[in-house]
Amino acid sequence: MPNKWLLYSIMFLSFFTIGWQIPKTASQYDTIVPKYAICGQPTVNAERCATQEAQILASVVRIVLHANFQIGGQTDFRGNVGHATVMSGRYLVTHNHFSIDLVALSPTNTQGLTGFSLYTALGKRLVDNAPISTFQVSAQDSQTLVLDFGEDYFNKLNLPSASFMVAEDANLTIGMEVAQIDWDGARAYVVWTTVTQVSHQASSPHLELDHYAMVGASGGGVYWRGHHIANNWMHVTIIDSDSGAFIRSYSLAATNDSNVFSVLN
Repeated sequence: MPNKWLLYSIMFLSFFTIGWQIPKTASQYDTIVPKYAICGQPTVNAERCATQEAQILASVVRIVLHANFQIGGQTDFRGNVGHATVMSGRYLVTHNHFSIDLVALSPTNTQGLTGFSLYTALGKRLVDNAPISTFQVSAQDSQTLVLDFGEDYFNKLNLPSASFMVAEDANLTIGMEVAQIDWDGARAYVVWTTVTQVSHQASSPHLELDHYAMVGASGGGVYWRGHHIANNWMHVTIIDSDSGAFIRSYSLAATNDSNVFSVLN
């Protein structure tokens, strides 16, 4: 990056800086996954693309953690809103930068939390201020959390589970199309974007995507051929430090790591 370029903003995508299968090879996935249409541009495949989007969104939830403010009254704790993806009927896969330490939650260490609510991608409330003790952290790494709600929890809510894949098995390259979850503050939706960089060797392996996801979309999934391969992490803006001219903006997504998901198999 030229010296005159300035990384103007790096913002985490949560408010307030929020059926796993045995891993297969990319070739094995090709044999079981229907051929997916290219959807990033206007296309005669619009109907198929809409179907693919609906399938993705069906497994998306928005999770809101609640707390009591000092002024009293219970309300949404705006440091803890994010998106997540249903896995195996019992787990939520999301990002690992809630401002609350979910790993440390316990009956004696609630960190001020009073409950949580869940919403569908379209904003329908599924769970209203349920006890925080409903879930626990089953797995984590630097940028991913897997929350366990117990056997069949999401099946009972009639939410289907997504199919998950370790990102390295997808053999992603620059220019490949992926589907990314974003939202408008009320509803989640799918954005068809392209991969602009793949980093499997970084301390936090990730994809760079040619789309600037909105704050609050953190934890929302990124999909390749219908398989969840990453979750929204942060967005970045670059400007020219001399002129102040906008250069580009993009987002980063933390890729699925076999070390995180292997404990759940």
